[in-house]
Amino acid sequence: MVPVRLDVVVKVKEREEERRLEALGKTMRAAQLAHHELQAAEALTRRERGPARSAADFSNDDLARVRLLEQVELAKKRLHEATAAADKSRTEWTKAHHSAEAVRRVADTRRAEVVESNERAERKAFDELALLQFARVG
Repeated sequence: MVPVRLDVVVKVKEREEERRLEALGKTMRAAQLAHHELQAAEALTRRERGPARSAADFSNDDLARVRLLEQVELAKKRLHEATAAADKSRTEWTKAHHSAEAVRRVADTRRAEVVESNERAERKAFDELALLQFARVG
């Protein structure tokens, strides 16, 4: 592979892309965890309570249900925030990926130009050598 000046820029862009991809993975895991927490909180609210034995039991069950519903709302809020962060991270990774891809394409084009130029110079040198050898023989 023929080195070109853009190779340094390509490496920088690829590192940025990798960093953004790692951030995307972290935010996706956080969103998945928030989703599981929401499911667990909702499952607790659906759990059947036994028959209340007294008014105090009924009151305690009612307070517990209110707290569980508050936990569900909090879990929904966390899920919404985690999903928004994952979407933002995905957008940033996409931008970094497109930027890196564009620089890679430019570097590949430049590399092809350098190879073509080197081949052209080599052909010219061989043509001159052949001409000189023909002139000696003749």
